[in-house]
Amino acid sequence: MGIFDEWRSGATQLHWQSSTAANAGAEVSVFTRRCGTPGAPALVCVHGFPTASIDYFALTRELGAEHFASVRPALKVGTLGRRNIAE
Repeated sequence: MGIFDEWRSGATQLHWQSSTAANAGAEVSVFTRRCGTPGAPALVCVHGFPTASIDYFALTRELGAEHFASVRPALKVGTLGRRNIAE
């Protein structure tokens, strides 16, 4: 199994209904991954555009025995489906 398949296989999706007026109550879904040792000290890995959670693959493997990692995107407030580079 390649690293992308391995990374995806341990992932979950977070779903919620947006409360931002510009999103008109659209459902939001983001990829998230937890890995490592449950109960160990937490390690929160946040990524933003243009990076992706896979950037933390090697780090979570290396620290997984000593930490419990949660990899999440840095969500920004705004309209879904487009980026406002002025924000």
